Amino acid sequence: MPSSAKILDVGAGTGAYSLYYAERQHEVAAVDITPKHIELIKEKSSKRALPLEAYVADAMDLSRFASGTFDFVLCFGPMYHITAQEDRVRCIRECLRVLRSGGHLAIAYINKFSILPMLATRDRAFIRDSVIDKVIQDGVIQDGDEDCFWTDWG
Repeated sequence: MPSSAKILDVGAGTGAYSLYYAERQHEVAAVDITPKHIELIKEKSSKRALPLEAYVADAMDLSRFASGTFDFVLCFGPMYHITAQEDRVRCIRECLRVLRSGGHLAIAYINKFSILPMLATRDRAFIRDSVIDKVIQDGVIQDGDEDCFWTDWG
């Protein structure tokens, strides 16, 4: 990585990666769909006067940024929250659009089966036939479902 890169952290959460790179004086833009996460990033970065801007934005619409703006795009959060194939494609296309020619895109993805061992070690109350069947058959449990064990926007 060059000594000074422009980095976009898509689905930044509360800013672990954004803050790490901004502390190393890279110019960072962080986006997340959750306003509370963006507030936390802004609070943390302002205390240290870091080169970091944070915005509430949907990973599938990065229109706030011009094409070819970033040296690196990190997309570590959205893919396991975006459940429709066409929306995942939209997210990847947007990440590629804002990436400069020769830049690097890093994407993390957690497959649908990973949730079962997590539940077995963290909250065994959700290890029941209805949850296991929903994970295996649909691969998606959404906020509001009877078997939901998280909220998407908290």
